[in-house]
Amino acid sequence: MADNPFVYGVTVDGTHFINREKEIQTITSALAGGQNIILYSPRRYGKTSLIKKVGEELKKRNILYFYVDFYKLSSVEELYTFYSNAIINELQSPIDKMWNIIKNMIPTVNPRIVYQEPGLPSVEISAPLSLLTKTQTLSELFDAVEKHAMRSKKKACVVFDEFQEVAVIENGEIIKKCMRSSFQHHKKVSYAFLGSKNHLIKSIFGDTNSPFYHFGKHIDLDVIRDESWAKYISSGFSKTGVPAADDEIEAVIKITGGHPYYTQMLASEIWEVRKGKKRAEKADIDTALHSIINVKKDVFIEIWEGLNGKDRRLLKSIAGHESAAVYSTAFIELHHLGSAASIRRNIQKLVARDILGRTMLHEYYVLDPLFKRWIVLAGLEN
Repeated sequence: MADNPFVYGVTVDGTHFINREKEIQTITSALAGGQNIILYSPRRYGKTSLIKKVGEELKKRNILYFYVDFYKLSSVEELYTFYSNAIINELQSPIDKMWNIIKNMIPTVNPRIVYQEPGLPSVEISAPLSLLTKTQTLSELFDAVEKHAMRSKKKACVVFDEFQEVAVIENGEIIKKCMRSSFQHHKKVSYAFLGSKNHLIKSIFGDTNSPFYHFGKHIDLDVIRDESWAKYISSGFSKTGVPAADDEIEAVIKITGGHPYYTQMLASEIWEVRKGKKRAEKADIDTALHSIINVKKDVFIEIWEGLNGKDRRLLKSIAGHESAAVYSTAFIELHHLGSAASIRRNIQKLVARDILGRTMLHEYYVLDPLFKRWIVLAGLEN
């Protein structure tokens, strides 16, 4: 039997990258035109895979592309090292030329040659905290790509993934102020800030007191639409001896709501359930779904136990709907939720914890589709 055709939990490309043509075009055009963007979605919506596809498109246009993942950072020293080495790795010049480039871009510190493999030299930059507390050094770092782009007469783009983590890095406010102070003067470089914690991203880019207030175009990444999933899932199962029927594919998409990670995960688990079978069975989807929920239930229980009674009652009420107009009189009375003011406080808490999301119509829903399913199936007490 063929290998499992469904992939989740890693960045994807090629045939595993589904749809997003419109988003790729919009983001590529904005960044190529010098527009900064703020790209938000809940975790596991495929932001990183999407921005890497955008990077491929930018490179085709001869635009330099640099990527820094803030999720890995815990200090200003690590930021300095990661950012400078991201620049170095992308430039890919001979060592002697690279040395001169780095000295011109970031003159305050001395790069050093390291040998990661025998006979294979590379340049690495690091700096002590005592030097990094001087804003001049950080400014040199944040101006480095602009200086190189100006010198090479090229455009450039820098991506900061999970940028909301700057809020928890020590000296994070200094980092943000230095970034903004440098970036606002750049003519050749556009910036993309990716985030998965909505309340933090909004505070960074929507708070009038924030250095990054209104610093770019906001793009909210949605789930992937049904028609793209249907084609992809059908193609995956067609490579096996047990193809998926249209109603099964519809059932998978309804369960996951088009959530990229969970749609791949559920399709993958169904494939595993059917491995070795000669025909599909109606129970396959339920078997696969319960297997996934069983694996994740400890995480769901931990989230549930961290909520008070009012939070739980509200969450159970919302989980029973596709999306809920929680402030409507009918909804409040049906679920005995109490006053609108009390509901608002609970909503704000659940949104801040990225448990609830809000639609354009100001209705609320459980962000994690399998957590929602677990709440409904478990028959939980408040």
